[in-house]
Amino acid sequence: MKKCAIILTVLLLAAGLVYAQGDEKALTHADGMKMGFGISFGKEPMLEMSSVGGPYSLLDFPTFYLPIQLNSMIRIEPELAYYMIKMDDSGEIMTYSVLGFGAGLLYTKWYGSCNIYMGGRFLMYKWTEKYEDGTSYSHDKTDMWISPVIGAEGFACKHLSFGGELQFNYVNVGNWEGENHNDETKTSIMKFKGLLFIRWYL
Repeated sequence: MKKCAIILTVLLLAAGLVYAQGDEKALTHADGMKMGFGISFGKEPMLEMSSVGGPYSLLDFPTFYLPIQLNSMIRIEPELAYYMIKMDDSGEIMTYSVLGFGAGLLYTKWYGSCNIYMGGRFLMYKWTEKYEDGTSYSHDKTDMWISPVIGAEGFACKHLSFGGELQFNYVNVGNWEGENHNDETKTSIMKFKGLLFIRWYL
């Protein structure tokens, strides 16, 4: 009976290793193109969200991703972000919105069910503020982001991964355009930024 238990245990362990090896192949995406969905989280203090210097910031501003693993080495990752705040003060309505969109081109190196990646991201942020108080007028600006990145990703199961990323952001800050805005100041920002990622692959 004891021998049977030992044999059964060995067989179960062997079966688990075989399954893990097969699953590992799927996790490395070596069998072709894979697509999925992702979201990132991070702290992002923004200077002067409003053209009038309103006390607004984009803390915990989530960004959504569409990771496309073309093969075991190359990933394209389009991204989209949106934020809006609307305030109504006795009929005076103020709306602030931010639309961010861009893409990343990443090189991935796989180690079993984990990978390390590096590359770059390009992102545009379109800022708009609109006032309505009988009449209406709006201002807008566009910021451009270029970011070398390095990150890592590990799979909790075949389709779900968790990861982190370190970015170095170069931001070309746009000027507000619209009524009573003729600012020609050139502003740029350089900074490090950390993000946490969750990705789900189909």
